[in-house]
Amino acid sequence: MKTKGFIYIILMCFIIMFAACEEEHIMTKYTDGAAFIGSGIFKSATEDLTLEIAVTHRSINEDGKAEIELVASDGSPLNAISLDKTMVDFSVSDTVIITASIDHDNLVIDQTFTYTLRFTDKYLQAGYGGSDEYVIEVTKFKPAQITDFVGTWSGTEYYPAYEFTDDISGITIEQKDATTLIVKADSGIPGFMSEIFESWGETFITGYGLEGDIELIINLTNGDITIETGQFWGVTDADYAYWYVGSGSWVGGNSMKLHFELHWDDADFTDGGNESSEIEIKLDE
Repeated sequence: MKTKGFIYIILMCFIIMFAACEEEHIMTKYTDGAAFIGSGIFKSATEDLTLEIAVTHRSINEDGKAEIELVASDGSPLNAISLDKTMVDFSVSDTVIITASIDHDNLVIDQTFTYTLRFTDKYLQAGYGGSDEYVIEVTKFKPAQITDFVGTWSGTEYYPAYEFTDDISGITIEQKDATTLIVKADSGIPGFMSEIFESWGETFITGYGLEGDIELIINLTNGDITIETGQFWGVTDADYAYWYVGSGSWVGGNSMKLHFELHWDDADFTDGGNESSEIEIKLDE
């Protein structure tokens, strides 16, 4: 009888512990997973912003929930951002949208606030190319003239496919017209993705496309940067033709963040590119 009683007590303790774990880990079961679609965004705000962030369910289980927490970096006030939900319910849909609202009045010119969305359950698996966190960077838009961009820039270029970061410098930017800047190629080597072309031993030649130059179209009223979809970049001395696409934002004429894609197939410019990079550059003082 004593043995049966002891076994009963052990069994009840196990059930209580299991129930506590289930309550703490709202979603996690074997093979469960959720992920943010994309790793983040940078915005230069002229007014209140509404950002939509997609979270997708990646599991063989039919439903589940995941809790999201918002973490502010040092010096980033929480009164500048709010979320419409911190719990996503995948019984409704495999992809749930979280809406982040940015309060323009609480942003500061020349200061970037950084906020990270991440899952509270550390056991949750992202996987399948998704991200386990989503970073929002915001600042208050600072008006500038297009001539403020002309000069030499330096910064970093990150290649997600290789998890490789390259320091870049000596990037010359010239003005083409009232809204367009040109990132000049240097002896056939482009300012962006120069590491790629140098490793291939290729340079752009004259007479085709932009000959290695890159055109950035600047919206001076909101800071958005457009890189024309399917722009014919040119042909290299290896007889390969290239195209590009991208987008970005700027802050007051002294900082840019860009997503840049290189394509060597001009048929589809929605597939993320044959090579892509995330670029952050600043005007040299």
